[in-house]
Amino acid sequence: MADSVYRSRQVLIVLSNNYLASNFCREELHMAIQREIDAEDSSVILVMIEKFKKRRLPLALRKKNFLDFKKHTKKQDWEEKLLLALFGDKTVSV
Repeated sequence: MADSVYRSRQVLIVLSNNYLASNFCREELHMAIQREIDAEDSSVILVMIEKFKKRRLPLALRKKNFLDFKKHTKKQDWEEKLLLALFGDKTVSV
């Protein structure tokens, strides 16, 4: 798991209450945070699929922007938001 996180250009974390309750997933999340700190970039992308209290997150993630899946009613809107988070200003077609 650590090799996969560290070799990735970006890490997409899909956050839910179940994810945050899992020790295995929280360990993965901490690895992703450490990888982001080591690389000095913003490689962790957080997708929130259900409401949860931000205090359940590690401090390093509490102020990051989240992609809120429930706010997008159209599939195309969601895809565009995700692609923008992944690729930034590069032109990407959906």
